[in-house]
Amino acid sequence: MFGEEVMNNVVGSVTGEVTFHGLTPTSMKLEGLDRHLRLIESYQKLHAARAARAAG
Repeated sequence: MFGEEVMNNVVGSVTGEVTFHGLTPTSMKLEGLDRHLRLIESYQKLHAARAARAAG
């Protein structure tokens, strides 16, 4: 009904042979997730600006 590829991914996910199907492999440094890294950089700039404004 769903096709062999989908069923293999589902069964592999249940048995632990497939981990996070369809997601980009990464590390604790979020390598390969450029959009996330840019968002984190934006938050860091925002927090730095707020801290500077509060101190000044």
